[in-house]
Amino acid sequence: MNPREVFKKRTGHESYEYQNLVWNTIKENGENTIISAGTGSGKTEAALIPALETNKRIILLLPTKSLLQDQLPRIEKLASNRKVAVDTGDESERTFYTADVILTSLDKFLYRLFAYGRKRWAYLYPYRIAFSHERKTILIFDEAHTYDEIIFSHFWFILHKLTYERNVQTVLLSATLPASLIDALVDKDRKYFPRPISEGDFFNVITDTEIRSGQVLFGGMQDFTQGIDVAWNAYCQGERVILVVNRVTPPDDIARQTGSTLQEIWGNLIARGNENNIAHLSDDCITGNILTYHGHQMPAYRKKVLEHLKSLDENKKPYLLLTTSAMEVGVDVSATRMFTQICEPDAFIQRIGRCARRKGEKGKVVVLQGAETESYLRIVQLQEYFDKILQVNSEINTLHKDEIKKMNSPPEIENVKQRLEYQQDEAMHQYIYDFVRENRELWKEGVIITRQWEPSITLVMSEERNSESYIGGIPAKQFWSGEELKEHYSIPVSGAADIAGACAWIFEGYNTDHDKTLRYAVGGEKDRPLGETLRLAGYLVKNEDKEATLYAIGVPLILLLSSETPIDQQHRIYKDANFGFTYLPRYVSPKSRSPSPFLKRCEVELRKRQGSTKLRLWWLEPREQE
Repeated sequence: MNPREVFKKRTGHESYEYQNLVWNTIKENGENTIISAGTGSGKTEAALIPALETNKRIILLLPTKSLLQDQLPRIEKLASNRKVAVDTGDESERTFYTADVILTSLDKFLYRLFAYGRKRWAYLYPYRIAFSHERKTILIFDEAHTYDEIIFSHFWFILHKLTYERNVQTVLLSATLPASLIDALVDKDRKYFPRPISEGDFFNVITDTEIRSGQVLFGGMQDFTQGIDVAWNAYCQGERVILVVNRVTPPDDIARQTGSTLQEIWGNLIARGNENNIAHLSDDCITGNILTYHGHQMPAYRKKVLEHLKSLDENKKPYLLLTTSAMEVGVDVSATRMFTQICEPDAFIQRIGRCARRKGEKGKVVVLQGAETESYLRIVQLQEYFDKILQVNSEINTLHKDEIKKMNSPPEIENVKQRLEYQQDEAMHQYIYDFVRENRELWKEGVIITRQWEPSITLVMSEERNSESYIGGIPAKQFWSGEELKEHYSIPVSGAADIAGACAWIFEGYNTDHDKTLRYAVGGEKDRPLGETLRLAGYLVKNEDKEATLYAIGVPLILLLSSETPIDQQHRIYKDANFGFTYLPRYVSPKSRSPSPFLKRCEVELRKRQGSTKLRLWWLEPREQE
């Protein structure tokens, strides 16, 4: 079949011309490809459909778990006759990468690449990713522009070790990749990826030049408080409204009352709405058309919000969505009015892609200023562009978007190999793939720094469901038996220090065969001291110890926000599913020095409610160069 026939069969629609060109580079020529196309233009279909026809193992990497879950039904439909697996850490990946399509995150992919996991199976993953002669692999990075700073180091490492050294075919999808990064990936001068002249460009670039979205007008700049009023009025007049802010909670105590955080604005919207139109669960589904979607919500609830939002949007029913950067990538909704706090240029392009997303539609974007607005150079440049270039009610066209994209800060490619994350990846790769035994200790530490250097801790909740106690989305008996959690939240350790006093502390260990998880509570019915609990979890401490200092990365601690916690403390941390979790970062001065002048030691202190049980957690971060 030719590409047009295959696209029609799998999507029910005619293929676009740029998708036919992508078919040639991926399917016919087997080349590395950058697909540069706007939001809603079918980039995923453009990459996945020809990749399916190669019969290679497809590993589709998405930047967030929420986006992955949102895209899963779409991928399953496109790959209707193929086996699809999900590997994010929230579920057991039982195919060992034998599936035709594997959806994962870059974080989890690194975990597999470096052979972490159950010892019996861990080395199957590196073999199937890079060594198998029976079936080659193709990597597809969706929303590739989201990889910056720390995560970009890993991304660049993968391109060198897999795409370059092992010839793993790679496809990158994005609407806003910086031009300098595209030039480096094309690498016409053979500076970054040395190769014979006969091989041509390292990546081919396919650009969709056709305009497929509707008309987006610039609604001007407005004061933050006034903008919220205008957004509310637009919703009351039957429009589909998205209100985007930069923070869920304030960054510290001083900035607690800014009026511009999501949770503060949500309280404002609740006061205006009523119990029928404010989002709430009814028979395990969301009802109401005033919604919020953000990273402090439990993942299961956030997924339900997204399903309901898409239903409202498809049926062109009015809604008011309050959200954050969580809505910037891959979410297929189309508002008629958008109000966005001023932000980084690339974030602005992504946000307005959710306004008048479909051809023939018309929408308006208003930029909110004042309150708590960052003053980074690129944000200042964007604000000046709005003031001097864009006229109120003028269209934000392709030329404007291209000018705004030029403000994006490109990754520091020249120095990326000197970053600690890249060097760490190199050392672990040498141990796994080149058998350099000197690096074994680093590998055993299991330290993979991905999104940020600060580690996180698992937070779960207990609740009653049908007269049965549940913890972490599973019956309490299963929880204490070590069964896998279904509902949990990852909280930064500095945030955990803020709420630990209101939570139960549970440490995880293993049985003697190392094949079953065991969970032990500090205190509880057995009044178990911290030291005894840590010994059961495998730490060498004294049973009677009430204080301990541990390396934070990989610490097997679960915080349980119980229904038995005093109600005022519960509400301070978790008012309801829409507000999500509330916490502020709490750090303490380190007790020990850093082992390197290039690293700084960071510490937090978790305290039980009575205050006598204390757990210090420490980790290292790069020291900022003056």
